[in-house]
Amino acid sequence: MDESVALQLDALLGVSLANDYDPHDVLEVHAATDGKEMPYGRWFEIIPAGSDYTVIHRNVAGASGYSFTTSHCASRDEARELVQSKARAAGVDVQPAEMIKGAPLPAGGFERWFILL
Repeated sequence: MDESVALQLDALLGVSLANDYDPHDVLEVHAATDGKEMPYGRWFEIIPAGSDYTVIHRNVAGASGYSFTTSHCASRDEARELVQSKARAAGVDVQPAEMIKGAPLPAGGFERWFILL
């Protein structure tokens, strides 16, 4: 099936992509040492879908291990809404890394939200 057939089928079904469609992934990251959480050790990273996850700055001083959980979103705004929703559900606050003095910053083009405990 080529693109024109797919577009015709979408029109027949009445479906279309949202105007702000720009797929992003949300990585929930946990950094720890010997299983113990550490300062700046939990955050959400919003990255364009298809990005190489290995470029995420794993720059938490003293961390010996990292774990990741991934969610997929249709847009950056949807990704931000997911971060806020997960924070509310967990009863914690989140704040962009740029607003926290001394916090490790994300790689260029990525967005990092720290979980404040």
